Amino acid sequence: MEYLYIIIKDYKMIPNMEHLILLVTTGENGITPEEKSMLHHLASTVCGYKQYHVFFATDPSLGNQAIISYAAYNMTNNVNKDE
Repeated sequence: MEYLYIIIKDYKMIPNMEHLILLVTTGENGITPEEKSMLHHLASTVCGYKQYHVFFATDPSLGNQAIISYAAYNMTNNVNKDE
């Protein structure tokens, strides 16, 4: 999981916006408490999110692989021009 941390941090894979929803799906081995802590640190400190949620799921068919899905968004700008 540490290599993902480095890739996301160095290549700025997650855009820097106001809010983040992160879903980490791992295979049969799951995720360790240290890896969970690393992902929370990544979201709050490295990416600078003040409001974020991290969810964890398992899918045994992934084996030793992991999938990280995210949604990053801003709430500052009103997209409804009628209001």
